Amino acid sequence: MSKTEMPSIRFYGFDNDWEQRKLSEITDKATEKNAGLQYVETFTNSAEFGIISQRDFFDHDIAKLGSLYGYYIVKNEDFVYNPRISTSAPVGPINRNKLGRTGVMSPLYTVFRPHDIDTTYLEYFFKCGYWHSFMNFNGDSGARSDRFSIRDNVFFQMPIPIPDIDEQRKIGELLTCLDNLITLHQRKFEKLTNVKKSMLEKMFPQNGSSYPEIRFKGFTDPWEQRKFGEVFDCTVPNNTLSRAELSYDEGTVLNVHYGDVLIKYDSVLDVQKDDIPRIPHRCREDFNGALLQDGDVIIADTAEDETTGKACEIGNLQGSAIVSGLHTMVCRPRNRMALGYLGYYLNSNACHHQLLPPADLRPDRNRKRFLLLPAVQEKQRGDTAAVSGEAFSWIITSTEACLKKASSAQKNRVSWDFFVPMHSFSFLTRKNPPDPLSDNSASSPDLSPGYSA
Repeated sequence: MSKTEMPSIRFYGFDNDWEQRKLSEITDKATEKNAGLQYVETFTNSAEFGIISQRDFFDHDIAKLGSLYGYYIVKNEDFVYNPRISTSAPVGPINRNKLGRTGVMSPLYTVFRPHDIDTTYLEYFFKCGYWHSFMNFNGDSGARSDRFSIRDNVFFQMPIPIPDIDEQRKIGELLTCLDNLITLHQRKFEKLTNVKKSMLEKMFPQNGSSYPEIRFKGFTDPWEQRKFGEVFDCTVPNNTLSRAELSYDEGTVLNVHYGDVLIKYDSVLDVQKDDIPRIPHRCREDFNGALLQDGDVIIADTAEDETTGKACEIGNLQGSAIVSGLHTMVCRPRNRMALGYLGYYLNSNACHHQLLPPADLRPDRNRKRFLLLPAVQEKQRGDTAAVSGEAFSWIITSTEACLKKASSAQKNRVSWDFFVPMHSFSFLTRKNPPDPLSDNSASSPDLSPGYSA
């Protein structure tokens, strides 16, 4: 291979050309049958979970014990190709057995045992999509649309780009670190989400009680019951503009669409930070009497499930012109409350169930509904609860952003750019592979001092 056939990202100290080797030169096909039932644990190869015990994947053994004699033995560190195609594995997945034990797999799978190559490097090569072009060029979906068909002797001709062993290990170590980082952020995100949900529910009275499970010290009085109409003025009008009449590129008046309330926005809508569509060719003066204020609550009054009644509280206006759109109801507090307090309360189980069924979500009906509110002194202390909710939201959002950034770096750029561009390989002289970086949404990874582009 020439000097131009290098990966776009390399670690410092490595400048040798990469070699192109056939899969058959670095692996051996494993065809050892399970004679005498040496092993009874059956593995399966999942595009999502990798190689996993069949019992864990299906909750029970699918293969009959009597059929295991003809199954292939799969040892630890063996690789397995599954011809079953899916959205995430368009030509079928290739995964590495990292279970630390030996099992058996159906002869429908192709099992191969690597040698003279770092197995972690090879695993990440098969996680990127460069080899898909070889498969598409040399195979097809066959008679069954859910399975990919390619002859074994052709499959093992697949070209594999190979640097020297030290560079292989460096690449494998970095991508493993990114995977671990993604896992840690995912766990943190899930735990924070659960903690926030639990805390916010316990801070509001449940099941007809007038006392929340968690209270600030010094407060023992029951919460007060108020009619919805005593707390909110629901006369601020909304508009009936459809999604097609909105734009993210032009306009000065922001519009809160009910679909975004249901799916995208949290309990508090930060007007300066959240992505809010605009109304083209209209100005602030066109909506006198309908402009929203800090603290206004927007309730989505229609949905296909129990998300009906989802609310978001408007915050951080800073002079922006914003109105409430199709299938929403504006609720303006008659008395000032801490930003976020009402947004979190109205979305709590303690309150949300009162807004169902959907047929009752009309201002004249809602005015008669009851809300439980703390006494003035406790509500002022309860401002801290709203601040706590906002803090949890910020931490969760930050964690989710870190998770997305790490996932993007791993899946969209870094794992691609560490391998030699496959379009330089001879098997594609008649058919070019798709550009893996054609998705403009994939951002370039941050380059640490350990490697260079």
